[in-house]
Amino acid sequence: MSEDIQQPPYCPMCGAKLDFSDVKCVEQHKQCIDWGIFVKVYLGTECWKKASIHNGIRVAEALYTPIK
Repeated sequence: MSEDIQQPPYCPMCGAKLDFSDVKCVEQHKQCIDWGIFVKVYLGTECWKKASIHNGIRVAEALYTPIK
């Protein structure tokens, strides 16, 4: 599966589907971001967003089953 195909991002900490166009998205996941920073998984919000995008791609790949 290619990264150029838009997959919805999923929070790597809680697994929730994210909508970055909603301005409250980051606010609603402040605990996830803070915990990720505390355990040294993320450097900040932008790092969490990138991880969420990559997690969305991983989820899509895991759910993708080719038709035979």
